[in-house]
Amino acid sequence: MMKESIIATDKHGDLHRLTRLYAALSPASPRQIPSPPFPTSHWLSCGSNQSKLFDLLIQPEDQITQDEIEVGHDWKLAFWKRVVLSIEAGLRELNNPEEEIDERILKFYISLQNQSNKRVRELRRYYYGPLRDPKLWSRIEILENRESIGHGTTGLKSWGASICLANYLILNPHLIENKSILELGSGTGLLGILVHQLDPSKEVHLTDCNPLVLDRLRHNAHLNRAGENLKIDHLDWNTPQISNLKPKFSKPQVVLAADVIYDPDLVLALVDTICYFLQESFDCRSASAMVCSTVRDPETWELFLSVCS
Repeated sequence: MMKESIIATDKHGDLHRLTRLYAALSPASPRQIPSPPFPTSHWLSCGSNQSKLFDLLIQPEDQITQDEIEVGHDWKLAFWKRVVLSIEAGLRELNNPEEEIDERILKFYISLQNQSNKRVRELRRYYYGPLRDPKLWSRIEILENRESIGHGTTGLKSWGASICLANYLILNPHLIENKSILELGSGTGLLGILVHQLDPSKEVHLTDCNPLVLDRLRHNAHLNRAGENLKIDHLDWNTPQISNLKPKFSKPQVVLAADVIYDPDLVLALVDTICYFLQESFDCRSASAMVCSTVRDPETWELFLSVCS
């Protein structure tokens, strides 16, 4: 019966859906995951099912205790607490003293309990690839701050618009295929590193102006084993001059920017910078810019559109 239960779950894609949610640390609270795809207490009462769940969700690097960085600590703690409580409920219903909680699940849950949740930074993993085959997923690791603002900058945390634009380019890779890329306000580097992974043969130039952000960019590029075609440089929008960038990369074919429209005082400089590099492109008629933003202040967004026009 338990074997049939496993087969039925896989047939409907529940475990695949759960794997995707776990990898994305989504939704905001694991308690909000419906059942299915979250397993029932009856299904979890079987030891082989517990082992299957652990093997699907836990990567080898998750089992290594890290002193300075963590991967979605609070979310995973809540998720595995729910798993343990569900297993205990299922075992009570089963009333079989020979069945118990999988030792690996208990050890991992206890290790999460023992970790501090006060760390400023965390290592987040972003996955993309065929939805039903996690073995084929590509991964991006980003060291970022947990707080929205740190050290006087918002660039040490990945923002929603960069994820949206990254998803758009994953679905439409032809937009950047065989094209040199310049990203403005790269922040943690999530978008730029994704673009580099999609086409490592073309130059992708990531820029920002804050020294701490640039250091984080270089760290994340190294973390993802970026190739020599991924470049990182300082660029202040108020002085977008050719000398600020290597001459070879002064003529991008695509300019990218995500979540950079938040300060009305910077809008004119941003638009001027975009126009400057599009005009400097080898073929300004085919050069393009893609800007993705969360509209937090409609007036600032309208100002951006007005300046663009």
